[in-house]
Amino acid sequence: MDNISSLLNAKGLNQPEEIKLLKNYVLKKYNEKVGVLIRDKDIVILVNSSALANSLRLNQTDLKDKCKITKKILFRVAG
Repeated sequence: MDNISSLLNAKGLNQPEEIKLLKNYVLKKYNEKVGVLIRDKDIVILVNSSALANSLRLNQTDLKDKCKITKKILFRVAG
């Protein structure tokens, strides 16, 4: 059975550039994986700990600059 990402890639549906940039930014800087949800007016970043959410919130300006984000960013702890 194929997983969802392979099915989406086969259909030509790829992740938006913002998702890739955000995930790579957090992975390189904090060595953590995050979930990203893009909505009409904002972007939700799902993290595993409140400490990571607070660190990202404090570095939100750098995050927006490096990931080319113009929308509002929300952080949610999923755990």
